[in-house]
Amino acid sequence: MTGPRMDNFRAVMIAEGVEETDDRNLIRAAWQHLHDTGLAEHIGGWLRDECRRLLAFGVIAERRTIH
Repeated sequence: MTGPRMDNFRAVMIAEGVEETDDRNLIRAAWQHLHDTGLAEHIGGWLRDECRRLLAFGVIAERRTIH
């Protein structure tokens, strides 16, 4: 199943709350994108920590390959 289209900029804007949305699937897709691309680890700080927390609680999945 394909989720919402996501790029690095949009994923960060959603995660930071700059792009506001109540769509849980879109929010999940943003965090999944940040994890899959390694961007959350690269940026670090609270974004990295939150991504790890979401992974630990099963909100997002283990890293998927980005094509």
